[in-house]
Amino acid sequence: MYVAIITSHLLILDEPTNHLDQEIKKALAKAIKNYSSSAILVCHEPDFYQELVDHIIKIENCNF
Repeated sequence: MYVAIITSHLLILDEPTNHLDQEIKKALAKAIKNYSSSAILVCHEPDFYQELVDHIIKIENCNF
């Protein structure tokens, strides 16, 4: 049996802008923009995320 162990860097952010003021949101956006690995961002603020991401997956009217 062969097992490969791969180090991976993935940042997952779920609603990171909740309860943040504009100054802190700008700092967060800068940190995300400077992050050198992959990230998954769940956010309901297009004004915040549109300049940060390469791909957008939009999920609407979904009952889990």
